[in-house]
Amino acid sequence: IVRYVTIEAANPGGLTTDMAATATIGDFICSSEGTFEPTLETVMNADISSSVEVGKLLVNEGDYVGRGTPVFSMESKSAEKLLRTYKDSVEKAEETLESARNKVDSTQDNYDNYTITAPISGQVITKNVKAGDKVAKSNSGSTTLAVIYDMSGYTFEMSVDELDVKEVAVGQSVVITADAVSGKTFSGTVTNVSLQSSYSNGVTNYPVTVTLNDGMDELLPGMNVDGVIILDQASDVLTVPADALMRGNKVYVKDGTVTEAQGNIP
Repeated sequence: IVRYVTIEAANPGGLTTDMAATATIGDFICSSEGTFEPTLETVMNADISSSVEVGKLLVNEGDYVGRGTPVFSMESKSAEKLLRTYKDSVEKAEETLESARNKVDSTQDNYDNYTITAPISGQVITKNVKAGDKVAKSNSGSTTLAVIYDMSGYTFEMSVDELDVKEVAVGQSVVITADAVSGKTFSGTVTNVSLQSSYSNGVTNYPVTVTLNDGMDELLPGMNVDGVIILDQASDVLTVPADALMRGNKVYVKDGTVTEAQGNIP
């Protein structure tokens, strides 16, 4: 019975595939010669889609190469040119894609604005357009479609003379009367004292904003109101009507006669 065996031997560098050898296995000597073959053999091919010219041979026969070592270099000028062309095409396509995305975003924003929602909660006072009207945004501004009032609170602005404005402060109470609601007063609070003054007829005035504390169910936007700012107040005191006060060098007594008085009148 004859059996063929394969023997693997380390190659320190002196063995080649054209050499023949004999081997001894234990006390037995092989009766026939064998030739050396590499443990692993691979064939290198050019994985290129078209016919190309070999440019450089980077190794010689007998050289040792490691995995990944360049062995051949093909003439690549045409391939480099084609690669640049495709890269340029990719860059242009990316620019076109980015431009298209920006257009999608802007168009989406514009589309979202086609449904106009109320910016505040309140009552629609005026509606200036009807179905079928054309509206557009211009340099002078956009078309006013509607006006909404927040009826949960009212404010009004009153002018205060420059001689008195320094006495006015945020938080002070205001007594309010309205022409449309006679015989009744409402309360308010100073919420802002503006420094933006106005000048008219030799007098400088400052706008003071007053917020109403009550009366929202009786007053309407646009009604005329007057306000008196309470700068100071006292309780449990005797008051004298202003009409009863007179200035001069005479004293009026109860019996109705007039008597000259000398000295300072208290």
